[in-house]
Amino acid sequence: MKKIEIHTFSELIAQGKTPEILFWVGCAGSFDERAKKITKAFANILTQANVSFAVLGSEEGCTGDPAKRAGNEFLFQMQALTNIEVLNGYNIKKIVTTCPHCFNTLKNEYPELGGNYDVIHHTQFIKSLLNDGRITIKGGSFKGKRITFHDPCYLGRANNVYEAPRDVLKKLDIELSEMKSCKQKGLCCGAGGAQMFKEAEKWNKEIFVERTEDALETHPDIIATGCPFCNTMISDGVKAKEKEKSWNPEWDGIDWDNHKRMCETAETVMPNDLISYDKLAIGDSHAICMYRPQWQNLSVPFKTLHGALKEGLESFIQNKDVAYSNIEFYFGNIDVRHHLCRQDDPYKATEELVDEYLRQAIEISVKRNCKVSLYELLPIENESRSIPKTGWYKNTPFYGSWDERNKIRKHFKTYLKQQIEEANLYNVEVYEWVGGLINSSSELNFDCMEKPQSVHLSRKWYPHWQGYEWSHAPHIDYEPYPERESTTLESFFT
Repeated sequence: MKKIEIHTFSELIAQGKTPEILFWVGCAGSFDERAKKITKAFANILTQANVSFAVLGSEEGCTGDPAKRAGNEFLFQMQALTNIEVLNGYNIKKIVTTCPHCFNTLKNEYPELGGNYDVIHHTQFIKSLLNDGRITIKGGSFKGKRITFHDPCYLGRANNVYEAPRDVLKKLDIELSEMKSCKQKGLCCGAGGAQMFKEAEKWNKEIFVERTEDALETHPDIIATGCPFCNTMISDGVKAKEKEKSWNPEWDGIDWDNHKRMCETAETVMPNDLISYDKLAIGDSHAICMYRPQWQNLSVPFKTLHGALKEGLESFIQNKDVAYSNIEFYFGNIDVRHHLCRQDDPYKATEELVDEYLRQAIEISVKRNCKVSLYELLPIENESRSIPKTGWYKNTPFYGSWDERNKIRKHFKTYLKQQIEEANLYNVEVYEWVGGLINSSSELNFDCMEKPQSVHLSRKWYPHWQGYEWSHAPHIDYEPYPERESTTLESFFT
């Protein structure tokens, strides 16, 4: 693979060279952290395709798009004329950009001010490189993924560019799933018309949330778009939907508000000298409740271990550049209920899952030079429970009897611990978080589960997990739910 070298137009002109294209980076591509990755990726594509290109560097200014959309024509013309003077000074004819806002402004609004250029969106240019055989694409990690594409307004309806990005996506051997409102009928994400830079007007729903809902209806693995502004808005929409789901009590009956208050209060009372942001705890919804103020906590509700391993455990670690000293994983409970007990040989399937789990854990511990902890699965649920046919559980049946599920849970833990001991690993451990709590606190010997409809442990349990000292945590008022018989620990841990 060729090393990426990016030169400015002024550098190459001084050397007597004329680049094939000008790569217009744009404000987002220069300053937005995620968009900067797109800039680097496209520069890499150009390099590997042997395309002679250059950038303007510090000579590139804002195209004036935000100013014009906000109604400041004077500022727009000042910015545009400054850029046109630079572009014409270098006799630039062909421009490629990754931003549809820049694309539209340079293509359609600069000509009347004296700036006439052949302006191409990067998806169009990539398609031409593919057609000419200058590059090839393989599916790689995207192969078989279900992807939906959001049409940026300034790429689609403003310039009738619909097929180029889709043709490029199809080269990845993906399943393209269209939203009900797409192409000419596509809905704006909310960033157009300079709305990116202001708070939305009060209404019953933010437009970026509505557009995200359109995308999520296709059940995608990935939501793709060709605009850094759309990227930001749709990402915010996904985060909003995940937050909405994370604290929806309809799903399993857990007292989420209580846990949220506990977390927020604990965070404020924890002494600063105990704060350590080099430790990460990550897992499914059970990990939400494993809150420790001095750790970073990242929850992925309803994510099975089976699904997490397919995506790669490393992919869930958001801060890629942080040198974590400890990483804890809490996955597997959902697998018991919805995956493992469906298999012809659930015990073999469990062992295969554990083997891959351990392999990826070792890989992370070596790559990051840190300690990795894999925690035993928490109790499955009460033996006699009534799952409400609403929310998450409406179309998610539990497989296997309660006894079968509990045996699989115990086999998962036993096999994982056995494999680690046999491998004599020093930096990967299995923790039995329940520890000696059965005998240490009589009040914990009942009401393990939050409610009859719950799969989570009661709020009384979480401050005591794994012997962690919660001396600074707030007092949690607790009353067992009277509508059912209490459940003893022995039913789960003996």
